[in-house]
Amino acid sequence: MVSIDTTIEHLQDKEISLIDDLSETYSAFQASDAIYIQRMFFLLHESFLQYYLSPQNNQMTQLQVFLGGIIFRTVDLSQGILQGLVDKNIHVAYSSIRGLIETVAVLNYVKKNKDYLSTAIKGQRDDPDTDLVNVLTQVDHLDRRLDGIQDTYDYLSNFIHPNPASIHSLYAPETDGQTFKASYPEAELSDGEIKTIVEDLIRLLETTYDDLAELYSYGRFVDAYHAGSYGLTIYHTKDGLYTTAVMRYLVS
Repeated sequence: MVSIDTTIEHLQDKEISLIDDLSETYSAFQASDAIYIQRMFFLLHESFLQYYLSPQNNQMTQLQVFLGGIIFRTVDLSQGILQGLVDKNIHVAYSSIRGLIETVAVLNYVKKNKDYLSTAIKGQRDDPDTDLVNVLTQVDHLDRRLDGIQDTYDYLSNFIHPNPASIHSLYAPETDGQTFKASYPEAELSDGEIKTIVEDLIRLLETTYDDLAELYSYGRFVDAYHAGSYGLTIYHTKDGLYTTAVMRYLVS
């Protein structure tokens, strides 16, 4: 029997603190958005406890490993977005948003192409026998569902690399449009930019939760043999935010 020595309330401590700090830092961050994002974090933690842990044994299926990893990345990157905004570290915030888009893109792709599940968790880019789908293709598929996410991804990709857009982020134009102020070491974000980031975060969190629920429902009706044992034995730690998964062997 698998047990876990933590609670959802404990898992939310960090997010609640970040959301409170964000509300104090930016007036454009609405109270309704703060409550909604906090709720989405709660649902993700609840999903982790429900989907990732098997109540009967400690052998993981491929689907459980995939869902657990997606939830872990989603929570990590969402926290990174909030932390980057609180610290006014635009490169951290934008890098985290870009990573979250890629995470939701692969989740969306697996939901539509369930035969890709094994490749998604075991494929190696340098393996000629692995038919990995390029992340840009996956983002394109996500854009058909979340209109405009491809444009957002392209903008973020341009920004987080040392292109002119990133280099110029040091300078904020004054109201006259002729002079600029160096915002070192903290970026100056407009109300419009904050609202856009928050809207994108909410859309991505909603999509993640919906797809997790659909894939989990699918997995419940798939025989464990056909789902594929991944040969993971999980051990639980009391000092970590999440349980620790230790890979023992892979079942081909």
